[in-house]
Amino acid sequence: MKVRTHAFSGLVVALTLTSPSAGGRDCRIAAERREAAVTQVIDALRAYEKCVVSSQNRNDCAGQMDELDSAHDEFADAASEYPSGCERP
Repeated sequence: MKVRTHAFSGLVVALTLTSPSAGGRDCRIAAERREAAVTQVIDALRAYEKCVVSSQNRNDCAGQMDELDSAHDEFADAASEYPSGCERP
């Protein structure tokens, strides 16, 4: 039984040492992608807001809404693909 415990412990240590973790470069790239996505969402939201406020019921602002939807998709992708070993902002 003691031999099994040591073997299992060794396996756990080996898996821990060889399991992939996010490196500094990966984390930096992920953070930059997330920041760009946040900026994209904010810019698209402001454009949509400006359109809605100034439309006077003559523009449905569909183009701006499409841009906001695309920006949100990029943001969601960036968030879901954030490497697990990185510190989240």
